[in-house]
This record gives sequence, structure tokens and C-alpha cells, in this order.
Amino acid sequence: MLDQVTAQAIISSLMALLGGGMSMFGKKRPEQNTQLQRYNPEQQDWMSQLGQMGMQGLQNPMEGFEPIAEQAKSQFQQQTVPSLAERFTSLGAGSQGSSAFQGSLGRAGAGLSRDLAGMGAQYGLQRTNQLQNMMNTALTPQFENMYRPEQSGRARTMGANLFSSNMPGLQSGLSQLLQKIF
Repeated sequence: MLDQVTAQAIISSLMALLGGGMSMFGKKRPEQNTQLQRYNPEQQDWMSQLGQMGMQGLQNPMEGFEPIAEQAKSQFQQQTVPSLAERFTSLGAGSQGSSAFQGSLGRAGAGLSRDLAGMGAQYGLQRTNQLQNMMNTALTPQFENMYRPEQSGRARTMGANLFSSNMPGLQSGLSQLLQKIF
């Protein structure tokens, strides 16, 4: 019969030999870079069109404001000017030619210009934000990169575990086997 210390030494040596031998075999999985498509072709076409629309729109962010400005000017001509004229006509004949009427009309026109400038600035900012959002969507990466580092195969991993004696169950079984043999 073998004593416990000798049996343990034999087991450790056998496991080291077995583990060392196994760790030489087995394939390593090399590192791998993979690109995955995030969008289908239809979505990619849509995003491309969105980007083109955004680029074109950013060239002239005020495009589309003209009808708004024309409507405001028309409303001024059809409502504000007649309302002022009516107010001054009620004051008597020739009042529409007075400097007071001309001053009121000038102030109303200046107010219209100021309002149109403010509306135009707001319109331009909102449209620029919308166009930039379109561009951001279109510039979203269409692929996702995946990296998998090099990995040992199963035989290599098992051999390394045996070699480092990280398998106490196997050690116990070999110890019992050696006890029966000797």
C-alpha cells in the first residue's frame, strides 16, 4: 500500500503529465471581427433618401417660408391697412393724407416687418433642427462591429485545468484507484 503523501505525489505528477499533453492539442479559435448589418436594404434606402433631403434642405433652411410671409403681407393689406384707413376717415376728410395716418401706417408696416423677421428666424431654426435630425438619422452607423478575442479549444482548456490541478474530483478518483492498485 502507498502512503497518502506518495499517492498524492503520483496523482499530481500524472495529472500534470496528462494536462500538459492535452494542452498541446486542440485548436485555438483565432480572434475574429464580424460586421453585422443593422438595417435591411429597404431601410438603408430610406435612410439614404433622408440624408439627401437633409443635405438639400440645409442649403436653404428658409425654403417654404415664402407662403407664410405672403399670407401675413396679404392679411396686412386686407385687414390692417383698411382698418387704419377707416379709423382715420372717421376723423374727417383729408385725415388719410395726414402725417398721423402716415405715421400709424409706417408703425404698422414696421411691426409687420419685425413680426415677419421673428417668424422667419423661428421657422429657420425649427427647420434646421428638423433637417439636422434627418441627417443624424441618416448618419446612424449601418453596421455593428463585433469582436471576439482568441479563445482556447476545449481540449486545451481541459488540459490546462488538469495541469493546474483544478479538478479535485478527478484527483480523488485517481487517489482511490491507486489505493486499490497498491
